[in-house]
Amino acid sequence: MFQYTIDDVKGKNVNTYLVPENLAEQASQMSLFVLKGEVIHKETVRKRKDGSIVDVSILGYPITLGNDQIGVYGIYNDITERKETEKALRNSEERYKAFVQQSSEGILRFEFLEPIPVKLSTEQQISHAFKYGFLAECNEIVAKTHGYNSAEEIVGIRLSEFLSEADPLNTEYMRKFIESGYRLTDAETEITDKDGNKKYLLNNLVE
Repeated sequence: MFQYTIDDVKGKNVNTYLVPENLAEQASQMSLFVLKGEVIHKETVRKRKDGSIVDVSILGYPITLGNDQIGVYGIYNDITERKETEKALRNSEERYKAFVQQSSEGILRFEFLEPIPVKLSTEQQISHAFKYGFLAECNEIVAKTHGYNSAEEIVGIRLSEFLSEADPLNTEYMRKFIESGYRLTDAETEITDKDGNKKYLLNNLVE
């Protein structure tokens, strides 16, 4: 993992693998390790022979060597690939959020406190959606369209507040969405914003 042979490192100080930023951390942890016998379990970085850095997880626990001496039994795992995947996911999420917030169109995402069982009838799925659906995310365009000043004001409201279940146009809209296999384009809806103004929207929806 660190590009050494066993002969290279046998008998050498563990600091061989440390980057400068690790030194104080290592000293502190070893103090706890020796004084309290605490198990070490953490993610950090170590240095390879060529000077490059590798992400690792460490599991270490004390062992008694005799003559009042304590040793360390340690397990290192290379987690570079996982860290790179996590970084890629974070970057992807940041790009997605930037796209949502900067779009000139209203973008929103609904979630359900209880998933919709697709084995239910269409009418039951509609009732379930209105009962358990809530707005999990939206951009400022959606908020302003509904009469709010910011997304923070509207995120979290129930679907039944967003679309009145009593309006037959809304239930028909939901019916078309469900019967299309939860994929609907160019669907028109009528809403009344927070200030009582009626508005007509063209919607594209996907599961």
